[in-house]
Amino acid sequence: MSLLRTAQDFLEPGFGGGRGSATSLQTDYRASFSTQNNQMGRLFPGGVNTGGWTSQNYLLTPPIDAPEPIVYVAVVDSVGNYVYRIPAADVESVWPGIGRKTINARLPAAPTQTPTSVNPCVGDYCMTFTSNCQASNHRDAVAQECAAPRPTDGFCGNWFASMADTGQPLYPNASCTRDVRGGVTMPWCEKMVGR
Repeated sequence: MSLLRTAQDFLEPGFGGGRGSATSLQTDYRASFSTQNNQMGRLFPGGVNTGGWTSQNYLLTPPIDAPEPIVYVAVVDSVGNYVYRIPAADVESVWPGIGRKTINARLPAAPTQTPTSVNPCVGDYCMTFTSNCQASNHRDAVAQECAAPRPTDGFCGNWFASMADTGQPLYPNASCTRDVRGGVTMPWCEKMVGR
């Protein structure tokens, strides 16, 4: 099922118009994908690390015959969209203020621990990450591989740019090799976008 769907699809099974993707079939539809490759309003369809049903931007939900209490947390900021999969037994140490069945009114902006894996997120504490465009105009968006290349498509504006960078943990660590696009250093690691 779709856990949350607003301007982005944070977790959505890959049914593909009634036909399952290879990953969906291989995982008995336990793979839930993060996707924003068709989201308008901030940039054009397509771009780098937009997720989707054929991407590695998925997490596995527990099998029906072996249920496991999991807490899912979605964060959207100027850098990207993060969906964390946190075992309920570990959630209070990973993200203070969040419990299995409760959440404080005020929380730290980010978890205190770096996930063990990103894209895909197949078990334990992990996350999916889809990157947000860092450009403010069409030319820069094309150079940074986050917009359709046709100038006739225009630039809808980048409303994510007005959001804060909430300081989510970088994978594999804060000293990672940063992704560079169009000569601009991106605020995420190469490994987070599959480079």
